Amino acid sequence: MLLMWDRGFHNFDRVAQAHATGAEILARVPSQLILKPVQTFADGTFTAYLTPIRLPTPQR
Repeated sequence: MLLMWDRGFHNFDRVAQAHATGAEILARVPSQLILKPVQTFADGTFTAYLTPIRLPTPQR
């Protein structure tokens, strides 16, 4: 199954949940989201991995 994901709905937990069903995901993401291309195609599109961001826990 191919799931087409539109800009503004990206969220690691949602993507991981959809991928766990066996779906492959085709997504548009905001331009400020920087992804490292894994494979680049002739038209300039690319595949990339989405990983969660782990923010440091504030110290009190």
